[in-house]
Amino acid sequence: IAPEALMAARLSFAPAVQIIRSEFPLHGIWSATRSGGQAGNGAQDILISRPEFDPALDLLPPGAAVFLTALRDMPFGAAFEAASAAEAEFDITATLTLALSRSLFTELTT
Repeated sequence: IAPEALMAARLSFAPAVQIIRSEFPLHGIWSATRSGGQAGNGAQDILISRPEFDPALDLLPPGAAVFLTALRDMPFGAAFEAASAAEAEFDITATLTLALSRSLFTELTT
């Protein structure tokens, strides 16, 4: 796909995908209950998906929640700009790697 077409493309999400932005360490709390470790402090953004029908809970990198949330309502390029403006440390490669590994997208429309 040409870069110009990608920037204008829209992506559809699998129905089970949820993005949760919390001021609490939800992923840390969940991990602590499973492994007996400590939950940590601070806000965390998490992704809930169901690749292969098994629920998966992932801690999102900085800016990823902004990008994925924006991607539901706007083209790829606009979502990228929104995430980059909101978070200087936004890493599109890490975000897309996680999204593709969790089968978040069901359709790409140009």
